[in-house]
Amino acid sequence: MNNKLLRPNWQKLSETERRDILKNIGEHYGMCLQEYVTFSRYGQETSTAVYVCKEKEFVFVPGDNVTLGYDAMNTEMDLPSRGALYEEMSYNDEEIEKLHKQIEEKYRYPSDKEELADYAKRMEELGALEILKERMLKNMFTPVRQAEIGPMLVECRTNEVDVDAVYTDMEESDGEGFYGREILIQQIEKEGFSIPTKDEWEYLCGGGCRTMFAWGDSFFEECFGDKDDIYDLKEEIEEKPNFFGLFIAQDSYEMEIVQGGGFKGGDGGCASCGGFDALDSLNYSPYVNDDWEDEEDMLEGAYIRRVIRIMES
Repeated sequence: MNNKLLRPNWQKLSETERRDILKNIGEHYGMCLQEYVTFSRYGQETSTAVYVCKEKEFVFVPGDNVTLGYDAMNTEMDLPSRGALYEEMSYNDEEIEKLHKQIEEKYRYPSDKEELADYAKRMEELGALEILKERMLKNMFTPVRQAEIGPMLVECRTNEVDVDAVYTDMEESDGEGFYGREILIQQIEKEGFSIPTKDEWEYLCGGGCRTMFAWGDSFFEECFGDKDDIYDLKEEIEEKPNFFGLFIAQDSYEMEIVQGGGFKGGDGGCASCGGFDALDSLNYSPYVNDDWEDEEDMLEGAYIRRVIRIMES
């Protein structure tokens, strides 16, 4: 692999050298170079290029050797964020519900930042923090690990799976043991693409961040702020690409299929539709574990993001 395409070295190249490499990559993979651009967000920055292929935009993402995953048992989530989770857990967790009932006369519907922080302190005086960690956060995130991520061309936005096309190919293949996911990946590979692995997806979403989210360990300010409607700010977040130029993990409805099985990026809208806005906010983390069964019918409403792994030296 060309070491210049790894992020620590890539950032040190001159603008001229980077642009020459980006031009050559586009020509090699038959992509039309649209513009050179630098994306900055959450303290990370990437100088790259946007390409167009089959009317879809792609960006070059340098590789890196990174640490992925999140240790939620040592989280530094702030009090308002924890308070929002306690309030929602009080509806479906017996232990949290018991604690909530002890103070609900004063904190029946905590909502603003100060009230949620005060509510969290009172709940934690009763032992809520350990319950939160053990019963919700402990198994909610992927384990901390090292990963080698190669350079890629990555589709900027997701595409909803064409389930009808997948099923048509399944019927025509007439092969036992073929599932929708296998057929879908075959279709993508025939076009010269692949889809990210879980490790690659977590890198594309978080860039190797060592916090729960790309911006830090808490979600209250980022997802709620002082807005009256949580969706106002979420829409604002979703309109901006991340530090790689990708629109990723911004919509809890968009479950992205990843190579090797499973999904990343969302829960299919379950938390949001259930009215659990704080729990839904956790979907913004690169490291949320999916617990969906890897079944054929889960292709309905799922999304894909195509990638090309750059292998030349």
